[in-house]
Amino acid sequence: MLLLICLWLIPYDTAVLARHQQLGLPASETFLWLKEMVWPDRENWAAPVLVVAMIAVYASMALTGADAVSPAAADLFDHGGIRRSAVLDSQWWRLVSGVLLHGNLQHLFLSVFVLYLSGLIFLMVADNKTFFLVFWLAALIGGSVGLMSQENVVTVTPTAGILGVTGAYLSLFIARKLYSFEAGLALPMILMGLAFGLYPWVDHFANIGGLIAGLLTGFVLQRTGRLAVLDDDQDP
Repeated sequence: MLLLICLWLIPYDTAVLARHQQLGLPASETFLWLKEMVWPDRENWAAPVLVVAMIAVYASMALTGADAVSPAAADLFDHGGIRRSAVLDSQWWRLVSGVLLHGNLQHLFLSVFVLYLSGLIFLMVADNKTFFLVFWLAALIGGSVGLMSQENVVTVTPTAGILGVTGAYLSLFIARKLYSFEAGLALPMILMGLAFGLYPWVDHFANIGGLIAGLLTGFVLQRTGRLAVLDDDQDP
């Protein structure tokens, strides 16, 4: 899995290198731009803010007695995990808190890594506010879809938001029938996001719902001009 991730870094960095050349930046700053995704700043804040929140929630769960490697269902529920009966009992806020939870430590690591990369490619076609909007909209819709398939099982839904962002990005190329290298960047993201459904407590139906919600949101955002393929002479 880690080897696969390292191999994915090559095409993603190639895409950023092309964008830097377009903006007249030196090639040596390519990996630096990727590292800057870790820290919120004026230009790149959406993905880092989400990642910091996810790490903080997982750390707080571990510090309050949960297993740091693989939390139990009861621990996830106590920290805001989603359960259908609880949400229907007016605990709707679990649809929000469940987005920041993860089934185990490996899930957290891979999730924040893919979130970094989704921010990397999404900022090529939109801004941070749009990223934040699409992420939460897809996560909430995906979590709601998951309620229909899960009854007394505790679930977490961060991947629904990630797949939503990726789906919105992919919608650009589907609408314009642009089957290019840039469009292909979304495919490994989607495959890995769907594979997250194999982790404990991850709602596979919520992930699919988030992906579909992201695709549909992307088509809508294109009509408003908030999502667009950048031309060579257009700044991000």
